[in-house]
Order: sequence, then C-alpha cells, then structure tokens
Amino acid sequence: MGGITTIINKVKYVGIACLSLAILSTLILNIVSSYSLSKIESNAMDSNSEVSTLANDSSICNPTNTNAESCISLSITSSSSSTSTGGDDANLSLQIPREGGIATGRHTVTVNSNNYTGYYVTLTGNAGSPAMTPATATSQAFIQSTTGTLANPTYLDKGQWGSWGIALPNSSLYTGFNTNEMDYSSTNQDVLHKTTWAAVPGKESDDNDKTIIKTTASSKKTDSYPVYYGVRVDSPVSVPADTYAAQVVYTATTNEVPMPTITSTSGNTYELGSGADSTVTITGTNLASTYKVYIESNTDSNKQYDITNTITNLTDTGLTVTIPTDQTNPDLGSGDYTIHVVTQGGEASIGFTYNESKTNSVAVNYGDGIGHVQVDYDKNMIPVYYNGSQWMSLRDSMIESNPSIWFDYTGNSTNGDGSHWANAVTVKKETLSKYQNKNLPIDESDVLGYWVYIPRYSYRVMRRDVTDKVVTDEEAIGMGGFNIRFETADDFKKEPAETCSTTDSNMFYTDMTGMENETDYVGSCHTRTDYPTDQDDYNKTAWATHPAFTWQYTQDINGFDKTYELNGFWIGKFETTGTRTVPTVKPNQHANVYEYIGESYSAAKSIGQPDSANQYGGASTDDTTNGLTPNSHHLAKATSHMLKNSEWGAVAYLSASRYGAGVNNVQINSAYLASGSTDADGDPSQYGATGCGPESNGVEGKYDAGTLNKTTIESPTACGSVDRAYNGTIGQYASTTGNVYGVYDMSGGAWEYVMGSYSTNLSQSSGSTGSMKTAVKPPYVDIYNITSNNSCTWNTNGSGCGGHALFETAGWGGDISYLVDSSSPWFGRGGVSGNGSGAGVFASGRTYGSTSSNFGFRVALLPQ
Repeated sequence: MGGITTIINKVKYVGIACLSLAILSTLILNIVSSYSLSKIESNAMDSNSEVSTLANDSSICNPTNTNAESCISLSITSSSSSTSTGGDDANLSLQIPREGGIATGRHTVTVNSNNYTGYYVTLTGNAGSPAMTPATATSQAFIQSTTGTLANPTYLDKGQWGSWGIALPNSSLYTGFNTNEMDYSSTNQDVLHKTTWAAVPGKESDDNDKTIIKTTASSKKTDSYPVYYGVRVDSPVSVPADTYAAQVVYTATTNEVPMPTITSTSGNTYELGSGADSTVTITGTNLASTYKVYIESNTDSNKQYDITNTITNLTDTGLTVTIPTDQTNPDLGSGDYTIHVVTQGGEASIGFTYNESKTNSVAVNYGDGIGHVQVDYDKNMIPVYYNGSQWMSLRDSMIESNPSIWFDYTGNSTNGDGSHWANAVTVKKETLSKYQNKNLPIDESDVLGYWVYIPRYSYRVMRRDVTDKVVTDEEAIGMGGFNIRFETADDFKKEPAETCSTTDSNMFYTDMTGMENETDYVGSCHTRTDYPTDQDDYNKTAWATHPAFTWQYTQDINGFDKTYELNGFWIGKFETTGTRTVPTVKPNQHANVYEYIGESYSAAKSIGQPDSANQYGGASTDDTTNGLTPNSHHLAKATSHMLKNSEWGAVAYLSASRYGAGVNNVQINSAYLASGSTDADGDPSQYGATGCGPESNGVEGKYDAGTLNKTTIESPTACGSVDRAYNGTIGQYASTTGNVYGVYDMSGGAWEYVMGSYSTNLSQSSGSTGSMKTAVKPPYVDIYNITSNNSCTWNTNGSGCGGHALFETAGWGGDISYLVDSSSPWFGRGGVSGNGSGAGVFASGRTYGSTSSNFGFRVALLPQ
C-alpha cells in the first residue's frame, strides 16, 4: 500500500473508560495461472472500509497538540519487499521465488496520540480467517495457518510448507521476537528459514483471536513500528490460479483518563475597563489533560467566553486562566457564573461570582475650608453635563483633564451660576455602548433615569439635643446656612460633643447668635466654629459627619456587625416615575403614586443590582413575583434602595449651604395637573408632575399644568409651560442648586415616602403595619426611638435624628413638621403643591404607609 495512509477518525473522549479503534489488514494471494509467479498483496482499510476524511490533518493527534480532545490515529504505509524483483510500489508485493521459498514484505504502522495517559496497540488474528483461503469456494485452501501446527514464535521452514506469519523485529514486547530487522529483509532463503515469526492468526485452544504483537506508550507520543509479512510456498507452479486472503486486525486503544474535579477557584474579582487583566486559579484533580476552559453566565447561557488560550501553570491539581477585562463579546459583568474545565477524561465545573472590584471615581481637593470630594459612579452610568440646551455625555479624558466640566461643588463655577453637582443618566441596555466614553447629545428616549451625586461631608450641628437653643432659619440665613466641609471615607469620622455647659445651654451657639464669643475652650469642649484637625479633637466640637454616609449593619448577610463608610450616594434627580413594575426617574412625567410603601420599596430595589443584604421588606418576600425585573437600569455593580429619611436630610442640608441654593431657597413645585390625570399605571392624581417649578419666581400659588395619563406619560408642557419645566428659566428655581444641576421635587410636587419608621425599641419590626409584608431592617431604614414629639435627638447610636432635617430645622421656611408615632409610623417628606408655604425641603409628615394619590417615592444608588 505504498503511499496510502489510513488514519482512524478523531473521536472525542469524554467519560469513557477506553477508546478502541481498529483497521483490517488483508493479505491477498493472486494466482494468475498455474505456471506464473505468485503475488501476494496486503491492503489496509479502516473498520468502515472508508478512507478517513481527516487523513491529511496531521495535527489532530500530534502529541504536542495539548489543547485537543483525546484522540489516537493509526496509519499503515507499505514498502516493497527486498526480495521483490518487480511489482507496483502502491501495493505491498510479496513475490515468491520461481523455485519456491519464503517471500517477505514490510508495512510501517505509525501511531499518533495526544492522550495524556498514553495508549497501546495490538495486532490480532481474525479467527474467521485462520488460513489464506481462496476467493472461490471450489478451490482448495492452499496456504495454511501455522496455528496449531507450529510453535509460537516459530520458523517458516518447519511445519507445513504452505504457511505464513508476521514479525515485529527488534522488539522485546513479545517474547521470542529478537531477530534483527536485517534478517527479514534478507534475500538469502537460509537466513529467512532461520528467522522467527509469530504464528499466523487463528484459533488456538479456546481463544477466538490470537494477539501477536502488543506495544504500549505511557504518555502522549508518536511511534512507528515495522511489521513484516512472510509467506512460504515451496511449489508456486502447483498453486491453482485464484486469490487467497487472510486478515489481521490492528487495534489502537487509549488508556483511561480519569474524570476531573474542581474543588475551588480564587482571584475571582476583576476591574472592567482598568486595562489590567485578571487571573483565576483553579484547583482540583486530574486536570493535566485540560484542553478547554470557558465561562458561562448562570442567568444567560448565551453569554459564554472561551479562555482556553490563556491557560498557564497547568498541572494535574490546578491551572491558571486569564480573564481579559476589556472584552465586550459577550460582556461578562458582575454576577454569578460557572467556569467549565474540559479534559480528555471529561468535564468539570464550579460556580463562582465575578465582583467588579473597581468603582469608577473622580476626586478633587478643594483645599482648606471646603475639603475634598470623591465622586464614585457605576461604569454603566453615563456622566453628563448641560450645554445650555441639552445634556451631553462625557468622555473619560474630558473628566480627567478638567473635572469641573462634570462637577464643581464649591458654588463658584466657571459659568457663574452656582454649584454644579455631578449628574449622570442610566440608559437602555442596547444604547450603553452608544454613550460610554463618548461626547454625544443624550436622546431622551434612551434615558431610564437621571441621577445627582451627594458627596460625603461633615456639617456644623445646629442643635445637639432638645435642651439646646433653637436655631431659627433667620439665624441660619445670617450664618450662611449649614457650614459644611466635604470629606471622603478615608477621613476620620466626626461626631458632635455633648452640650458643653450644663448651666448655659446657649454657650455652645454664642458665635451663631451674634452674642459675644466665649473662650475657645470650656472644659474639654471646643466652640462650634472650631473644626477638628486630628483624631483627638474629632468629638470635641459641634461638627459631625452626616449619618447618611455611614451604613451600619447590626448583622450583615454573614451574621457580623459591619460598618461601611461611603464617599457619597446618588439620588434620583426627580420623584420616581414609570409604572410599579418598570420604574424610571424622568422629568415632565407623572410621579408614580398610589402604591403601598412596600410596593414602592420593592420597585426601588429593582432598579439596581440585586443586593443580597437588602432582602427584607417589600410587597412580598419575593419581589420578582410582582412582575419586577431585577437591575432594570442595567447597572454593573450599583445597588438601589428606597431613599432613607437620613439621606433626605443630607440633600436638604447641602441645599441649605453655600454649596446649594441656600436656606429656604428651594422653591416649590406647585404644578397642579388637569383633572383626569393619572400616573403611568392609571392611578388618578393631580399632584406630582416631575421637575416643575413655581408659578413664577418667588410665587408659591399652584397653577394648572398639562394632562398626563397612561397614554400620554410624558409631555414638554407637563408643567404648564416649558419655562416652568426643570430646565426652564422658572423651573430651575425648584432645584436644590438653583440651576439645572440640582435635585428637584423636594419641595412640593407629591409627598414622598421615605424609609424612616417609628419604633418603641430597635428589636421591634418597623414593618408591622399592613403596608409592608415583611420587616425592613437597618441600614435600609432609619428607626426612631421616639416617646414624644420633642424627644428626637442627635444620638450617635443611630436611634436619633440628627442630620435628618427634623428637630434641627423644625419650622424653617414655615414647612410642616411632624414626627412619626405608633399610629402613623412612616415618614413622608417635602409636602405637595397644595400645601403652599407648608411644603419644602424641611417639611415632614407622618402616614400609615397605605396607598394615597398624594404620595410617591424616590430612589438612591450606592455605587460602592
């Protein structure tokens, strides 16, 4: 068969004990006439008698091909006999001398395998063809099997004169095969008579087949073996004309590869967009033959990412893979995944979670007296700025080279129009790539929500407790409002000291009332103007880090007490809009109203990434049963929650400083929707057109606005006119900054439920009313230990209400001021347009938490 190579098809080996592939080699004796030379040909074919389509793919079972399925190839090539005086090199010709004797021919058997644990090959006789039998039934079987008549191994010059055998020269794999290959190539008949051959295949004792040769390899490799055929015919001219054939079978079998296991992974956090790839180390057993590793999303099986080409440090007990963090097809963001390792022995997998360890951030140090701001934002939030007519997305390079184009909290912006609080939008998933790291106009139809960043700060406390002198709004205006210094989570935390004097409750505030200042120290207490500069002084002044920036778990998801200090949080720029199952945060729409507080809580949670710690409360124990879609705003990492009372206070205090609109300068949203208006769910209400301003500058009277309903959920004239819209000349007066960069609807619009609840003690559920299915637990709710309307104090243990825009600012701007009690356990904030002067950023009300056409809610995001 010179030039003909037969390769066994590549077969995937997964969880099978062994892989056996066989081909047949047929010796054919062609007798042309009774007086001609005999010619014996050997032909090889695979078990299907078809040439493999992979015959030319030499890389399939190349031992150096480590990243491939377990496979073995067996090829047979022929070469002419040394005794041949003619014949076609395309066939192996065994030409018997005219005078008779032994003819030989050689095949080369080549085995290729990448099997990690190796292989073995056997050459076995076919019991159905113990001798060379003629093609016609009437002819006599002339060339006999040696089996049963000859020893094994034997010599062809002994026993029957018509016999044949097979030899594997120079091999110790079969006892007795110790003749040199030169002996089988000799033309000397005496030498050939004395060489050893394996007995011809055939039945012997109870064996159906006889194994003649056997060769093994302990690991992946390529081996070639010469195999000689010898035929003894003493009288060729007496052989009847016919074709004689006998078969042998080559069988190649892979050794068993054990099934792999994975016991653990490590290093499963990475930073998207950081430019630095991350590695995951996989530990297990039987991994050395790994040829493929891929990652699959647990929530979307279409999200798969093949990382085979990154395999390093491969051993039987482990390997390392690299995860490119900037890949986008598919985008493997934060979430639960399964990593699959495929070996020659099978497939193993293990679940793990990708946590995006990087939060995008921009930090600016404004210097002494102002402090430093760090804006943390989710990678799927689009930073935006307003160019005077529309919102524009920002490139990273624009922010890095000039952060003030995005935010400036000093109140001294280059445009001269006050503070620019950082703004961002969340957009539909399919439009994320459209805006990320681009400088483009924002298409309103792409937006799901508008957000404003509230950076961490400490402030000078107005009242430490109810025994201190009340600070009026007139006095606060004279002092420039709340005195604030920005800080980051790395700064030491400040808490206000106890009242400095037990005999003069006014002493602590003398510098704020125009009275003569006391000395800098009274006992161990600083005057309120002193700002702490080191750890020893942090609790000796009236300065306090606002409590909204501390998230304190009594028991976190692992059962441990844990405190997280935040650089800031994002608040919905407008009251929440959309439906109860698809919440949005947009202007010129009707606020989502008429929901139980639990339904609002559930809707708020659905906007961001699922937060396993925020599992309590809501409309049911499983919020998804209410038709909500988790992470409906497609955030990479940020979680969402319903705004807490303390967070409302943080925004209100910042607005009442020189970094915001100032004390009582956030004007009322006094839009009054036309009769028949509804929210997007169809719930009727004439309150809550989002982003609207006052009737005119300084005028609080309510005015007739447009009509909004399930059909018309958004309108540029929802505020009655474009001038009264949030970006109009009048509408901007209702912003916490007095310009388009602030938060809206905090004065008027609709009342807003916040997560602040009455409780007589901290162990009692705040959700015991019918408005909440299960209890909400801190830090997702502020719980108040209130025994009377005057006992709300600044307590460091979290049970007080310092910083919550309650007793410190009671009565400011004439705003309504009520505290919760046992019959009305939930706080509402801001008032409605119908409250007139009673509405405002300091307004507080109380309610049972049931459905009301006057009540909406707001959402906050935590990017860290």
